[in-house]
Amino acid sequence: MQAYRPDRVVRIMTGVVSFAYYGAWVVAALFLIVAPALKKLAPDLVVDPTPRLAFPVTLPELGAKAVSQWDVGSREIALWEVTGDLVQPNSQLPAWFGPVTYLALVVGFVLVLLFLYQLRALFCRVREGAPFDADNAARMRWLGVWLLAFHLFYGGFEFCMSWNVTRELASSGILVGPVLDINWFAVFVALVLVGLAEVFRRGAVLEEEQALVV
Repeated sequence: MQAYRPDRVVRIMTGVVSFAYYGAWVVAALFLIVAPALKKLAPDLVVDPTPRLAFPVTLPELGAKAVSQWDVGSREIALWEVTGDLVQPNSQLPAWFGPVTYLALVVGFVLVLLFLYQLRALFCRVREGAPFDADNAARMRWLGVWLLAFHLFYGGFEFCMSWNVTRELASSGILVGPVLDINWFAVFVALVLVGLAEVFRRGAVLEEEQALVV
């Protein structure tokens, strides 16, 4: 009986996903352990003492206009949503900003690592010659769950941060509003993965039944 040899594409994808998984661990260690330690032990080495926070906002009743050059006759386009950058020294940031952003980074890295772990395990199983495996069906389902959780979490986090920022700007007379910005395409992909998990599960059942018949 000829030994199973995985396809070249499967081997390459397994290597790429493995590299991304272990690389994510390194990046997480740098952001969550090394950077805070340097900031605590050697604050003079901090390169950027003024963090930059990007947030989506709306412009209600400001009458902002942009001119389109798509036509021979210029047309005005009303601006209702933009992205802003808030640059502020650490000394002027509220006390909750550091712990909240650090917690968000922890949650984000955990979700990314869980996603990459399941993806790597799935490709490793495919490389072994068992794509329609019951475990792979569960992994596919978890891939959808972690992807959905990541985008919903960060959509909600950005909304809360932009709401707090716009509330502070309102005290200075700058009238902007927060925006709930969620990547709905990623949400759709997550739901598709959950649906494909059921296909994999049924395929695993059929493969097991066929093995019993043979």
